[in-house]
Amino acid sequence: LLEPLDRLHARGTPVLVVRGGSSTVWSSEEFLAYVSRFPRFRFEEIAGAGHGVPFEKREIFTRLLQEFFGSE
Repeated sequence: LLEPLDRLHARGTPVLVVRGGSSTVWSSEEFLAYVSRFPRFRFEEIAGAGHGVPFEKREIFTRLLQEFFGSE
């Protein structure tokens, strides 16, 4: 996962990273330590969702995407 993010950062591409608050794949601390180095990365954590955020919290996920793509 990290190598593609590094390439996007090098190109100046804005990236939205969404993590489910109950996910056990990566911790919040791991995500924040990584994305905090890059000004064009936006990190969102969705409480009550696991690794399947788009399926578990569809409305919240959709709103985040709309806000993110609407901001460009």
